[in-house]
Amino acid sequence: MSYTTPVEVVNQRIDGLRKVWERSFPLAPPNDAVFRTWLSSHSFSTVEHGLEAASQKFCRFEGALTVQDVVKYASKVANSRSKLNILKQKEENHVVKQ
Repeated sequence: MSYTTPVEVVNQRIDGLRKVWERSFPLAPPNDAVFRTWLSSHSFSTVEHGLEAASQKFCRFEGALTVQDVVKYASKVANSRSKLNILKQKEENHVVKQ
């Protein structure tokens, strides 16, 4: 049995991520499909972390990033964090079983 997040909840999360985007970047946010893709693979907090890391990079590069650059970097950070969380869970499960 799989769990599907209700559409209303997904839309609320997208609204929340748009707010994070709007306070972090002077760029138009990507379309909802980008946010839906992120949320289909990552938790809200992981996507938010990716956007915050992208905001730091945006500042380091003095705004010389495009929307595509920001999306790509935020995705990379979110993917890395998700993989790290999976590895930590596997390690904890392994330690508990021993």
